[in-house]
Amino acid sequence: MNRWSPPLRGRLKTNIDASVLSGNHYAGIALIIRDFTGQLVEAWTLVERVRDITQAEAVAALKALQWIIQLQIQNVIVEGDNKKVMESINGMCNISPWEDVEGSVPLSKTFKFVNHGKLSNGISTENNAQFRAVPQIINHPFQLCFYTTTNSKTLFTLGLSMGGFRSTGAQANSLRRWVWAANPTRPVGVDSTLIFGSNGNLILADTNGQVVWQTKTANKNVTDIKLLSNGNLVLLDKNGGFVWQSFDFPSDALLNGQAIRGDGSNKLVSGSYSMSMEGSFHLTLFFQYKKFPPFIYHTSTWFFGSTEKVRYFADGKGYGLSYETIDTELDEKNVWAQPGYNTTLSMLRLGKDGNLRVYTYNGNKNTWENRYMYFSSMVSECNLPEKCGVYGFCENQTCVSCPSSEGLTAATWSNECRRETIPRCKTSKPEAADYYKMEDVTSSMRSFNDWDFKVMTVDDCKMICSKDCKCTGFFYRKKRKFLLGCYN
Repeated sequence: MNRWSPPLRGRLKTNIDASVLSGNHYAGIALIIRDFTGQLVEAWTLVERVRDITQAEAVAALKALQWIIQLQIQNVIVEGDNKKVMESINGMCNISPWEDVEGSVPLSKTFKFVNHGKLSNGISTENNAQFRAVPQIINHPFQLCFYTTTNSKTLFTLGLSMGGFRSTGAQANSLRRWVWAANPTRPVGVDSTLIFGSNGNLILADTNGQVVWQTKTANKNVTDIKLLSNGNLVLLDKNGGFVWQSFDFPSDALLNGQAIRGDGSNKLVSGSYSMSMEGSFHLTLFFQYKKFPPFIYHTSTWFFGSTEKVRYFADGKGYGLSYETIDTELDEKNVWAQPGYNTTLSMLRLGKDGNLRVYTYNGNKNTWENRYMYFSSMVSECNLPEKCGVYGFCENQTCVSCPSSEGLTAATWSNECRRETIPRCKTSKPEAADYYKMEDVTSSMRSFNDWDFKVMTVDDCKMICSKDCKCTGFFYRKKRKFLLGCYN
């Protein structure tokens, strides 16, 4: 039996192996990455359909190379027991040493955390989520955790919590809220791993070893990882500069000092809703209904310049949004409210109902407070697409009725508000369709402008809509004595 030999210092070694049962066309493949000390960096097992053992070894080598590229790691030796396959790989690959070994992470800073062991009981945590805290990443009131998803106790999200610590003399924990997530749409299982390796890459791998999320900072001169006092998780170079930071990748919330970029490269996402910069001029809120393209339900008009960043700020003087430009003299702060106490421990969150809320952690009371709602304070809640369900009618921030052929009556509204059954679409006989009218209404989809409407009669609008099986209604506008036509 051959003894495993470690790679040179500063390199990694990937060992591959494949086996095929007699008379079976499926191969079991195992891949494992270790550093020069023999410490496990990553592991992956999979099953592939193959013709014979040689093809199985070749597939294993291909998967290893694809995996290495996905992990964005360099200086990797691939080792296997099929001489022909390995010679082919060595003929294609050119492995060079690191240019800056001194820029790698000291072994004392590296860690591997396995998502295994006792869970918290979920009391006083948002959504009653149970969690396992990563002991290496903590800076009160923030902590990195594996926490359970809403519908499962065996699937986990890696994220940052805020709150959940005890004040002096307090007996009960405050509510722990989740303010950032690495893998919000790709949960991992029990025994998943978080690895901060000597190459500077922070990797989240699922139970089977498959990489779910990573910072993509391998061999980029990372020397340390820190969780700052403002909740920003950062990877640092030897000069203390940020190589990577969680503030660049918000989830559904902005912490104090966190920003959305004017180029639209990051955004807030919460269920069917999202918020980003549109064309570097307007902060824009989107709603996506089922599989339809997202539509705009609100656009800010606070600032009329080219914006580089829109940053959430909170301090003793108030909280709101700061519009930052390349020319700092044009920067502008929009203060929403002045709470009367220091609001540094605060966040702006996009809710699953599309509303923007400011939550503040009050250390004196050891509680979270909902300090502000954008839709009600600045804009009517009737502008929220699902305020009154998918088909309700809203007036003065109150759900008042369901549109129907009987008209608008208060008794018709409920959370189950739906449109009436309409006849089957027959484009060959569009005159068979009928419509009922609602006056003085608009849509939460958008604020219509005069140029959105095509000049035509109401009957023409009906005919166009009737010929389109996707059209179930239209808006018709009159301005003074002029007819502006319809928008369907």
